Amino acid sequence: MNRRTFIVSASVATLSPARLLRASAAFEPATFHSGGHYVHAATKQVEDTLTTGQDSRNAMTKLLLTSSGVSNKAIHNALVELLGKPIADCRALFIPTGMYAFPRDAAAAWQAFSGKAGGPLCDLGWKSLGVLELTSLPSLDQKDWVPMVEEADALLVWGADPVYLSHWMRQSGLTSLLPSLRREVVYVGVSAGSMAASTTFAETYTSPPSGSRDVLTSETVVFSTPQGEVGRLLVTAHGAGMTNFALIPHLDNEKHPDASLVNAKQWAAKLSVPVYAIDDQTAIKVIDGNVEVVSEGHWKLFDPRVRKADDAAESVSGG
Repeated sequence: MNRRTFIVSASVATLSPARLLRASAAFEPATFHSGGHYVHAATKQVEDTLTTGQDSRNAMTKLLLTSSGVSNKAIHNALVELLGKPIADCRALFIPTGMYAFPRDAAAAWQAFSGKAGGPLCDLGWKSLGVLELTSLPSLDQKDWVPMVEEADALLVWGADPVYLSHWMRQSGLTSLLPSLRREVVYVGVSAGSMAASTTFAETYTSPPSGSRDVLTSETVVFSTPQGEVGRLLVTAHGAGMTNFALIPHLDNEKHPDASLVNAKQWAAKLSVPVYAIDDQTAIKVIDGNVEVVSEGHWKLFDPRVRKADDAAESVSGG
């Protein structure tokens, strides 16, 4: 199947009436999207949520939230657009902290740094590339690491455990520093690094996580997979507060059966905010709170208002 670019924007300011009409007909907030080449606006029903996609207290101006790194040309172009200059002219800091919460995954941090894991990120040809290890920052004087963050053009936030990652983003002081950074700085998340950007998110675990956790809720859920039903521990937690929507990465990836389309709906229902389920060829681009979906794959938006309306309709019909 040929890969094609699919972009959805929540901003309507630059669209003609004809294009707005096509957008209204083409986009529904809980519809599965795949393929095609479009640039259009979300309907008014979801525009109010998506154009306020950031918490202004913790907001960075520019974010690129991916499932598996810069995995295709469309996402690469979106990154360059956000940076405002070639990658070769940009300084980046890589944050591997989320990896350490999983047993024996510290080696995977090196694989990511060396460009041997997931989609391209560290190996994109940055002018300079450093490591910002969040767990070490509380033991350092701020003058020894804050200037390095302030001078960076991009923060590359790797995946694994978003609860552990968001915990250390707060504990290290990074979360409180983010609003003061230059508006040109781009937050680039991968998997858990993208999830942790949210105000509130949900994550699943095959076994109880270790270490310190700032969990809001925790429950056991059952997901359907090709191999039968599987139990997962599903937790909700606070993230860095940079977006008011949540994200489920690795949609329909066979290595992540709990993120199938059917299971993602069940997962998203645990949150009261809009939830994007995106595959490894999709990214969410945010500029000043305006949200765009950039994709050469497929994705789905679960809007809680639509879910509530559907539930109410079912209640009436069954009553």
